[in-house]
Amino acid sequence: MKRSLATALALTASGALFLSPLAANGTSAKTAASAKTTTTRFAFGTSGYATRLVGGQLPAGSDKTAFQVIGCTNQAGLSKTNTEVGVQPGGFSLKAASTHVWTTHQGTHASAWATNRIVSVALGRNTLGVLRVNGIVTKTHAYWDGRYRARASVTVASVTLAGVSLGVPTPSKPIVVTGVATISVATGTRTVTGHSAAIQTTALKVHLDATNSTLYIGHARSTIFRGSPVGLFGGSAYSTKASVAQGVITSGATPLLVMPCQGTYGITRYRSVAHAVIKSGVNARGLETSERAYVKGTHAAMFTDGKIARLSLGGGRLVIKAVEARARAFYTRGGKVHTDLKGTTLGIIRVNGQRVSFPPSNVIRVPGVATVQPRVVKRTRDSISVTCLRVTLLDGSLAVINLGHARARIHPTS
Repeated sequence: MKRSLATALALTASGALFLSPLAANGTSAKTAASAKTTTTRFAFGTSGYATRLVGGQLPAGSDKTAFQVIGCTNQAGLSKTNTEVGVQPGGFSLKAASTHVWTTHQGTHASAWATNRIVSVALGRNTLGVLRVNGIVTKTHAYWDGRYRARASVTVASVTLAGVSLGVPTPSKPIVVTGVATISVATGTRTVTGHSAAIQTTALKVHLDATNSTLYIGHARSTIFRGSPVGLFGGSAYSTKASVAQGVITSGATPLLVMPCQGTYGITRYRSVAHAVIKSGVNARGLETSERAYVKGTHAAMFTDGKIARLSLGGGRLVIKAVEARARAFYTRGGKVHTDLKGTTLGIIRVNGQRVSFPPSNVIRVPGVATVQPRVVKRTRDSISVTCLRVTLLDGSLAVINLGHARARIHPTS
């Protein structure tokens, strides 16, 4: 069951807000496992942040403030905290924020928790004074108590202008201060199935008039899945990704598919894009990614796959077809993780209509168009990844296009 939390989360006015003591200044992050962690049959994930700024006149979204996360794990008893005393990322200022994420397992109950607390956020000023949002608390809890469940809550103490209360926004009635900001109730999602529960919510969505940007305030996310006694999965796949000098992304991973840590329960998942313009004069067709992961007894297996049917650039002087990256991983409890790239193919490369192969230098060069390098492979103890082809444009942009990427990982849990 998946539904919006817009009506499920109540914004309530309250006179007091409890916030754990923060460091004297700057930012602090603390990771504290309890005296003992417990290996469970569940897979947990949880995260939170105080603010995130995107769009408008800003060149890029701001980093998440007071951000903290516990990634996919089967360990209960983990606890992490991150705090911010005061920051001014652009267009607003944040005072005293704290994010706490943790996992627990007591008796028959297993839980993933996230809480974000903010003393106040100053959104700007008009002739009357400063507009502030005060006392924001966002909480999420995904858990198992015989069934998978999830719940969330949001509290906002007040919105004030020059110290005078304007009340709090409601789903049907945002607070508008002309020339400064529009403060709306944000939304969240809850998904509960027979083998998982996931919930995330953000307290407020604010449009900042001065920068025409959007500020998200008070975010929390918690997930719990039926885990594996064998291993946790990881990996991803995409067909194309492009960047220019210093790694600035010009075309993101398309179509990106990320492996859930609990796997896909034996179901093959697909994502596809019929046509993509990666860059002016660089066109791709037939982009598809897929993935599958399962556990059977003491055995775990997975694959990720990224394909591209055709890429054309240089007015057709360079054409690449039928590229496929496939990464596979296998594990049997008590053994080692085995990985391979079976199914990976570099496809067909044509230069000026003629099919070519890689020379001993392993670089195909098309003057004024691009160079092409094959098989960029990385291995670790429990993972493998491959980029089939790396294309570097020779049009002066130095753009790099990765074609066909797949990564597979199994992290043993025993």
